[in-house]
Amino acid sequence: MTGPLKVAVAGFSAALVMGAFSGAALASSQAHGGPTNAKQVSASCSASGNNLIQDISFTTNQGTSTSLSGHVATPDHVVVAFTVPAACTLDEASIVSYQAPSGTFDANTASQQTVFRSQSGTNLAAGRHTLAVDVPACYFQVDFVRGAVIAHLGPQGSNNFYNAQGRLIASANGGSKSCSAGGTGGTTDSVCASSSPQPSDVSFLLGGSKTVSNLRGQAAAGEIVKATFTVPANCSMQLSLASYTAPLPYFTTASAPQQTLFDSQTGTFTGGVHSMSITLPTCMYQVDFVHGAVLSHFGPDFYEGRLISADNGGTTSCGATTSTPTPTPSPTPLPKNTPTPTPTPTHTTPGPVTTPTPSGSVLAVKATPTPAMAVLGTSTSTPDTGTHLAIGTAALLAVTGLLFLGLARIRPEEI
Repeated sequence: MTGPLKVAVAGFSAALVMGAFSGAALASSQAHGGPTNAKQVSASCSASGNNLIQDISFTTNQGTSTSLSGHVATPDHVVVAFTVPAACTLDEASIVSYQAPSGTFDANTASQQTVFRSQSGTNLAAGRHTLAVDVPACYFQVDFVRGAVIAHLGPQGSNNFYNAQGRLIASANGGSKSCSAGGTGGTTDSVCASSSPQPSDVSFLLGGSKTVSNLRGQAAAGEIVKATFTVPANCSMQLSLASYTAPLPYFTTASAPQQTLFDSQTGTFTGGVHSMSITLPTCMYQVDFVHGAVLSHFGPDFYEGRLISADNGGTTSCGATTSTPTPTPSPTPLPKNTPTPTPTPTHTTPGPVTTPTPSGSVLAVKATPTPAMAVLGTSTSTPDTGTHLAIGTAALLAVTGLLFLGLARIRPEEI
């Protein structure tokens, strides 16, 4: 075996050995939890139970607070805002107000409470959410809870209480007068007598197929949003539904002035069931269902205490596509004047000479080229030009002379 061949074989053998060693080392590393090229699994939700509801704040006619107790009065509108942690989903959260037999909680009489207003959100993804209710103008209880509303509390000693089920987040009791003469009911007149009557049974139909009780985390860009609600009897209230193009898929006070009103509907509604519909932009958006009139621009004014439900979202920047641009009208084309074909000038090639006949008919006379000219290929397009005729004659004589000279040089034996 030659030297170069031995070196090549040795190198190949070494490569095989190193490859086998590397493969074994990699297998050992993976078997013992070493690094691989596989993607890491994203972190799972680390919260559970009531800890799925964080960063809670309550806004009422009295202001904003982190607790309900001592911060609710009659008649108030209560908006709760909260955050679901990253990588988590909250099955359901609710806020509910009850008409109560007294201004303090008593488990023995809790079964006499009746639901006045409530709002729930389901399948709430990570992020910020809001729920809202109004408070009766009488003895009340307000509860913010994880899970669904309990329509009838108690009886005493049962597990049919939010606290007993471990779902109570915050609560408040208050009021200064009975809701009715019997102390167990109430009238809608008490709501309308208040300074801020509220709609009830609020729902939103999204994209014509999905119905939710809260907009937060449920809407999608380009959808039609239909709000349906009930106004208490003997009441009248102004409500608005509005959508905006937005610079971000979430709300910030700093970026809110950049929002532009996209679609809106406002009405003053009396007792009964009503609905309003708007369309969301196909880009990043904000949608608001509110008391009162629409704000065409944000900052320094915001809906704040007027907000009933809202959502932000979208994935694409609105840019120049926030509205369909009006096509630039094309100028009406003028009628085309088809140009009359320019007749081919008859003087390009001189036509035949015509001699008028006595009868008025035209007889075409062709100039026939002489045989010599035809042989020589001379032009006959201008038979009436003397110069051309002279040149043709001279050429004919020259050719004839050449022919004679050629014949003269032929020897007799070649004939």
